[in-house]
Amino acid sequence: MLDRYPTPDSTPPTPVQSPATSLARLSISAEINVATSRQHTELNRLIIARLPLALPARQSGWRRTKSPAVLAQGLAAFAQIYFEFEGAWSAIECSQEKHEDGGMVDWLASLRPRGLERTPRLHSDLRRLKSSTAPAIGYRQTAPSRRLLERPHTLIAYSWVMYMAIFSGGRWIRQQLADAGPDFELALLSFDGDEDGEDLKRDFKAGLARAEELLSPQERREVMEEAQALFDRCIALVAVLDREVRRQYVTQVATRGVIAICISWLLFSVFMGDHIP
Repeated sequence: MLDRYPTPDSTPPTPVQSPATSLARLSISAEINVATSRQHTELNRLIIARLPLALPARQSGWRRTKSPAVLAQGLAAFAQIYFEFEGAWSAIECSQEKHEDGGMVDWLASLRPRGLERTPRLHSDLRRLKSSTAPAIGYRQTAPSRRLLERPHTLIAYSWVMYMAIFSGGRWIRQQLADAGPDFELALLSFDGDEDGEDLKRDFKAGLARAEELLSPQERREVMEEAQALFDRCIALVAVLDREVRRQYVTQVATRGVIAICISWLLFSVFMGDHIP
């Protein structure tokens, strides 16, 4: 199992700290990294602390069997972001009016390399995990966001944050899931081909360089704001998941308590010779 994902360093990655360089000289991707550095560090901390809760626990060096239900719940929550921005992107790629945008939409329509889209793999993962989570954060297909279609340049923020996450922290997460067993592996975090997606990453980064000449100063600011809002949304999702898992745990414990009381009462009644109606 582990041979499929040869990542010998078990230490989770940390956000790259960009040098103190004038923002005017930074590429769009580097500027996003600078603008979201604080939130990126916080989200990394939250995910690293919570991932073990979704995996089988270790006991005396062996893993106990455990359902991937918590993993499925978290995946279903974050899948909504991919469904939202990839739905908008697919709508742009299929649009018959791309030329009316004056360049931006035409460029976006050809930016995403074939095989980079994650929505089909997320559907596959969620079906396999049979995710049926709380309605507030459960698995539901969303329509393309009108806001993203009206401001297509903000897709740069979504694509850089969500795709590059798979190539950095996602590699480490994938290793932890592989170690947990086949029930916990996610197609989301893997790519077809001999290079395991590294070729797609190179092509995407090369295409993204053209954003420098297409974005106006205002659009560039909006990309930064969207990236920051996206990280805030992810951090808020972790808080929602925390509350939901805690609620489910309390309910489960309470249910077990009631069952234990009933069993104890039944045993006591039988022992005392009472007639049970």
